[in-house]
Amino acid sequence: MMDQARLLERIAQLPSLSTSVTRIATLLTNEDATVADFEEILKYDPALTGNLLRIANSALYSPRQPLESVGQAVTWLGRRRLLDVVAGASFQAVLPARLPGYDMEATAFWQHSIAVAVLSQTLGDRLGLPEPELIFPAGLLHDLGKLAMASFLDEELEELLRALSKEGADIVDAEREAVGHDHAEVGGMLSEHWRLPERVVWAARWHHRPAEAPEDVDARLVGLVHLADGLAVSLGFGADVGQLARRIDPGVASALQVAPRVLEQVACDAVAVIQEQGRMTRPEDQR
Repeated sequence: MMDQARLLERIAQLPSLSTSVTRIATLLTNEDATVADFEEILKYDPALTGNLLRIANSALYSPRQPLESVGQAVTWLGRRRLLDVVAGASFQAVLPARLPGYDMEATAFWQHSIAVAVLSQTLGDRLGLPEPELIFPAGLLHDLGKLAMASFLDEELEELLRALSKEGADIVDAEREAVGHDHAEVGGMLSEHWRLPERVVWAARWHHRPAEAPEDVDARLVGLVHLADGLAVSLGFGADVGQLARRIDPGVASALQVAPRVLEQVACDAVAVIQEQGRMTRPEDQR
């Protein structure tokens, strides 16, 4: 079992997501913010700037000519896509090569994260959710608790597999039985430690148990990421040790007023986008 002290120590030891993500998310709420304001944040983060320019220049975003500066990238991507790219570039930088406790390579973890982000954004656009610029990052970062949990679960892999074999068990139940905590709980703690936007914290903490979220949490966003997570796994983008052990709350789609045919259409339309975005944005040394 993993006690609270060991968990907090592990969270503190993880490489941190760039503070630029939160600063840019905050700046996006200011309609008067200029390109120069975004440049001011990013110029002190050369690693993130390099990744931003690499992704912005990829075929995924198809610039008319090479983007050579942060200002050009910000202008070309636009306010909404900027946070998507910055969050993705920053997340790449903290990914280990492998998540041992989940029997998952970084490329598969990245593909699942991208799938949930794309599906969340697509569903969010259909529903007209507020603050749409935070939906993609919320989906992208929903499983970040696995970064802290992976080594603990590797030590208890036999117990995890035994728990997963029980009828009706899902990955969250199995994690709690194996180590005393689950990745959603830890993801909430980690995202708070990294000072991520509140809505991103909510998605990380409650995406497996949306019905248990407190009343002050945005239930629509959490429900959206919950559905996207389930859809991603059903499409084959979720190859961890618990990929078949997902429990989708049947009330979420009803509460969001999303008909089954809409989910099917979103899933069908998103596959090619997920594959292309995952391929074009994953770190170069993992291609």
